Amino acid sequence: MKNRKIASGIAALSIALSLTGCGEANKILEQVDNRDFDAALGIYDSNTLKNNELDTLSEGMKTRISTYVDSYAKNEITYEEFEKLIDFAELLKVNKITSFITGITDDVKSLKASKANYLSARNNYEAGNYTQTLEYLGRVIEKDGYYSDAQLMKDEAVSSLKDEISSKVDEYIEKNEYTGAVDYVRLQKRKSGFPEELTSTADDLENKAVTAMAVSMAADYVSRGDVIGALDQIVYVTNNYEIKDKTDLTGYIKTFLTDEVRKARDEENYIYALQLLNKADGIVDDDGITKEINDIEAVKPLYLYDLTCTKQNRFEIIDPGVELKDSSGNMYMAGSLVTLSADNSWSSETASAEYYLGKTCGVMSGTVACEDTSYKDAKAIFRIEGDGEVVFEQEVHRKTAPVQFSADMSKYEWLRISLASSDGGECNVILADCKFANPGEAINPAVTGTETTEAPAGTTAAESEGTAHTEEVTTTAGTVEKAEETKVTEAGE
Repeated sequence: MKNRKIASGIAALSIALSLTGCGEANKILEQVDNRDFDAALGIYDSNTLKNNELDTLSEGMKTRISTYVDSYAKNEITYEEFEKLIDFAELLKVNKITSFITGITDDVKSLKASKANYLSARNNYEAGNYTQTLEYLGRVIEKDGYYSDAQLMKDEAVSSLKDEISSKVDEYIEKNEYTGAVDYVRLQKRKSGFPEELTSTADDLENKAVTAMAVSMAADYVSRGDVIGALDQIVYVTNNYEIKDKTDLTGYIKTFLTDEVRKARDEENYIYALQLLNKADGIVDDDGITKEINDIEAVKPLYLYDLTCTKQNRFEIIDPGVELKDSSGNMYMAGSLVTLSADNSWSSETASAEYYLGKTCGVMSGTVACEDTSYKDAKAIFRIEGDGEVVFEQEVHRKTAPVQFSADMSKYEWLRISLASSDGGECNVILADCKFANPGEAINPAVTGTETTEAPAGTTAAESEGTAHTEEVTTTAGTVEKAEETKVTEAGE
């Protein structure tokens, strides 16, 4: 059937040429139409064609070659059939015919390569190699009769590849192999046949894997109540992997952040609440978190934690959220938490810290307590000074109960906090929830002078034994648990 199409396509030309008196040329072309190239070559070799006959033969062959190219493109003939015509035409050694063949060579090569690529694509598709299928399909040209079929196959291959990648990523995540999932997606994107239309899907799958990684690493910390640790794990992940869409990650963070911030606000532990929120804000962009930060900033007092320490010695600022224990068994988680450590046995320098206030602060308040790490017989003097004037002083030792203090600092330029050790070894002091009212703003501290009570006997936490019965005591440092009494049985007692 396809040969009949070729014959009918050039019939009119054959009739026209028969009327020109070019009998030998027509005989040659007639044998070409019959595909008897040997007979056609025999006629040509046994006759010497005149110029007009050569012109007739050239035009006839050019038309037939063009028709064969079109038929080959439409898959109506094979390349081998086309090649037989070209081989015959080249044997004629007619310049016009040879030049015409040279002019169409690149187009024919492109068609041949296109058809080979389509067949390779089909084989790879049947074998389930979808990326290679798409790579080959991308080389099928529009002139190729396979082009429309190639587009249909491309749609099917893209859909199959999407399902394959999604399934593989889910498999990695189910095995907690998050890095493997990310590497797998990135490898697919780097392949030359990867379709542009799946770029968004690949990004979503990578987001899914990285988000799952962050959630997995944070979950253990959340279960232990370590919200800062959980956020740090998420920061680690987001610093090493890009998450373009953080919607799911934001939702997860809020599941454990909201209650912790609310608790901190209720306890007026604003620094800790802000540390949580600011850390979360550095990970995700969320209007709710931003609003919470602004709301807390509006009500938060000025803490010692907020000021810049200009000079210090044996003075440490404790990160918000870190717990410290005093010698009475109370636990401190206040946001503004610092310690001073004094020990005359090895250093004559007084533990101290200095701040510039510039007469801009009002009443300073807080809680001072002996840290549980202090030696059994250690004693020290804790002082607060304004421009060299002592405004608060307290002797501290392991039997000293926590003392709440307040001192008006509105007339002072400089603040100095110090701890001088007298004897008995290392004495460590906790200064909790130290904050400043605005000038002229009154506060009502529970204790304004020194008060010493008998705290539980014992030495360090590691040396303490027995069970402490607790009751809640509310101080300006927040709610702390106060041990009523710890009975200690010492050797030899």
